[in-house]
Amino acid sequence: MRMTDPAPTRAAITARRIIEIVSHHTGVSVDAMKSPRRHTPLVNARHMATMLIRQYRPDLSYPQIGQMLGGRDHSTIIHGQRLIMDRLRRCPDLRECAEHAEFDVVYEALHVRDLVG
Repeated sequence: MRMTDPAPTRAAITARRIIEIVSHHTGVSVDAMKSPRRHTPLVNARHMATMLIRQYRPDLSYPQIGQMLGGRDHSTIIHGQRLIMDRLRRCPDLRECAEHAEFDVVYEALHVRDLVG
């Protein structure tokens, strides 16, 4: 599966859980992702989270995602989408991290319903 492919399922996973998964894989705390700081590791984690949220929770708008990540403007979220896609193409380590995070998101999206229901 490629990062640009549509989600394989209607995810039962929450945006909050996606942020937690990205936090785990990047080593950037959820609070740091929501902070106004703009250090590269924080920005990459934040953008990765927005990318996965847009992919697996297409029902959420850019303004809603921005609110979840520290009250950011919708245009900031859209710009971040473009930046992270470019960075993933250029940086194998970041791409690998994103792929591992996406794997966990897909796993939970597919199996959480089995565990709950």
